[in-house]
Amino acid sequence: MKKLSYIGHSFDRRQFDGVEPKILSAASVTKNTEEKISQFRHPFWVIDYSVSACGHFKAGSSKSAWIPREKNEAHIYRPGTAYWEKRTKTRNPIESRYITFSGGDNAGLDIFVQNSKAFAVISDPCEILNKLLYEISVEASGGDKNFWRAQAIFARIIDILHKNTMKAKSGENSWILSSAEIKTENELFAEKVTAYLKDNLSRAIELQDISRHLNVSLSTLSHKYASITGESPLRTLMSMRISMAKALLLQGESLKATAMRTGFYDEFHFSKVFKKITAYPPKKYLKNMMPDL
Repeated sequence: MKKLSYIGHSFDRRQFDGVEPKILSAASVTKNTEEKISQFRHPFWVIDYSVSACGHFKAGSSKSAWIPREKNEAHIYRPGTAYWEKRTKTRNPIESRYITFSGGDNAGLDIFVQNSKAFAVISDPCEILNKLLYEISVEASGGDKNFWRAQAIFARIIDILHKNTMKAKSGENSWILSSAEIKTENELFAEKVTAYLKDNLSRAIELQDISRHLNVSLSTLSHKYASITGESPLRTLMSMRISMAKALLLQGESLKATAMRTGFYDEFHFSKVFKKITAYPPKKYLKNMMPDL
């Protein structure tokens, strides 16, 4: 049987005033619970995670139907959301984790609770969120001196929720957390373009080469990539070449060798483009970066 325990801390909000979004408290709890119904309504955001099955819950209205709190499931509640938890017929001890925080809207978490009841249920089959919530509880248990360590884990939690979560088919409140990053069709398209560009930095390539590689029309390539990234594929290519050229110059490569390795016709062409983008000719750039040369 698991030992009863509490690991966590509530941070001094005044000490870290001005930080947004901000972790307010974090805890991992293993406890015995009696059969009862509890109601909650907080002025801050809550992520409540059930490591073991934790009875039932409902949110938004007291007339809502009771829903099982399943194992490895996180609930997100925005400030002011009323929710109830029912601990009947629950096998003791139960294990749960939670964090409270401010600034969820600033962190973009409002996308998960844009529904009639202002809450979300996130299934965590790979226990990614479970592990992060335990880590943040352990750091928080060190007190206010560990605030920034806890805040760093909180940032990872926000990042994971945005990148690895997809909408479930089971309802407007339901999401699934994947072990792999979830990418949109547009993100994958842009990645394919940039991967091709990166693999061909030393070659003289044109839009036709990219469109042929991706099997799309020139119009689709240009308009779609620009709508996703805000620039043309050739502009991205030029930025990548200049970034690589800077690194090569700082490593001691000659102008001629750098021009050849970054896809320029010759030293003159390279120097002209380099100055246009960076505002300095290559030698002036080197002198600014390495004044002792």
